[in-house]
Amino acid sequence: MDVPRLAESWLLALQVDGKAKGSLRAYRCALGSLAESLDPAPYIEATRHDIRRWLVTMDEQGLKPNTRRQRLKIAKAFYRWLRDEGEIPHGPLPTDNVTGPKEELPPVDILTDTELLALLATCQGTAFIERRDHAILSVLIDTGIRREECATLNLTDIDLRARTLHVLGKGGKHRVVSFGKVTCKVLDRYLRGRDKHDYKHLDKLWLSSKGALGYEGIRKVVERRTKQAGITGRVHAHMFRHGWASKFRENGGGDAELMVLAGWTSKDQIHRYGKQAAAERALEVGRRHSLGDALRSPTRRAS
Repeated sequence: MDVPRLAESWLLALQVDGKAKGSLRAYRCALGSLAESLDPAPYIEATRHDIRRWLVTMDEQGLKPNTRRQRLKIAKAFYRWLRDEGEIPHGPLPTDNVTGPKEELPPVDILTDTELLALLATCQGTAFIERRDHAILSVLIDTGIRREECATLNLTDIDLRARTLHVLGKGGKHRVVSFGKVTCKVLDRYLRGRDKHDYKHLDKLWLSSKGALGYEGIRKVVERRTKQAGITGRVHAHMFRHGWASKFRENGGGDAELMVLAGWTSKDQIHRYGKQAAAERALEVGRRHSLGDALRSPTRRAS
């Protein structure tokens, strides 16, 4: 969405500070929606009533509670920036004491082990594209890094001997993640193929027939392999992150370690995945202790 001059300045400041592209798109969308609701009044003339009316309008448009809540959070940050920059007087802001809808944590979508193996099976072969796609999927599954983090990996970010990746995360923050022995072999196999590629001189890790493979290229890899694997429903790269985090917790990984590896600064995501793991355990226990099965078991009937 188009946004007025002040919003463009804020977005530029966020970009310079290293805000992720995906976050900037969400910020632009939120401020564009607010500008549309205020039209023709400028941002600086907004009142608390205007902000509440904006929330009602988004509700009437059918936007989900979490989307409305996120956009309000963005607006609050924007108005704090306007005050700090001297664009509006110091004092109460139009977003003060305005609360959004209650947060709803949607269920975490996770691929099954069978589906993951089916995805990887579509990449078996010696051709460069098969080696590359196998390596991309293996990294996403084994490390839980975000799609943008995967797309921005450079050749020098890999250490096969230590089995680590140096990742540039949200906000320009660097971290190191680890991968297993199988992924190490898959990456080594890809790198041998990369050494023969026409664009092997490029810094970026992932290559295509046109040069470096970027953010959208990785999305297309996931979509193409999902279709080939016969997996129904929409599969996106973030689902690998969901699965990785849940498995980490399931295998006894601690909260502190999970936050470091995932690049989180808040425990909100940990609680979300913890609830998901607990729900999965509850379902499994429920299946094992089914009263209907017990009533129909030979031992029960004999007694």
